[in-house]
Amino acid sequence: MDKKISPHEKGILNAKNYAKYVKGLEENGKQFPVNQFGEVNKEAVAAACGFNRQVFNPKSNKKMADRLAADVDRIGIEGEYIPPQAPGESEGALARRAKKSAETVSKLRKDLAIEKEKVTSLEVQIKKLEYELDTLKQSSAEQKNSFDFMVSTGRRFTL
Repeated sequence: MDKKISPHEKGILNAKNYAKYVKGLEENGKQFPVNQFGEVNKEAVAAACGFNRQVFNPKSNKKMADRLAADVDRIGIEGEYIPPQAPGESEGALARRAKKSAETVSKLRKDLAIEKEKVTSLEVQIKKLEYELDTLKQSSAEQKNSFDFMVSTGRRFTL
C-alpha cells in the first residue's frame, strides 16, 4: 500500500536528495549540467535528485532556488572555462569548444537584448513621468496665481 507523505516531509526528502547530488558532484570533481542556452539544466538536476524541476522555481520554493544558485556559483556549470588549445588537441575537441563558445555568445546576446528592452521601457516611463511632473507644476502655478488674485482682489477667478 502506498503511503502518502506530507508536503513538509517531501520537502525534507528533496533537500536530502539534492544535498547528496551536490556532494557527489564535489567528490567526483564535476560541475552542474548545462542546457542548450548555457544555463544550469534544472530538469537534469531534478531528475537526478528524484523530483520535478519546479522544485527549483523561485516563486514556489525560494529556499531550493537559492540553494541551487549558491551551489552553481560555488561549483560552476560544465563548459564555463575553456582552456587554451593544448598541443595535439583533436578537431572534435576544437568543434566542441567552438560550439560551447557559440552557445555562450548566444546566451549573452539574448541577455543583452532583454536588458536593452528593459532600458527602453524605463526610458519611456521616465518621459511619461517627466511630462506628468511638468503638467502638475503648471497646474500648481495656475492655482497659486488664482489664489493670489483672489486674496488681493477678493474675487474668485477660475478657468
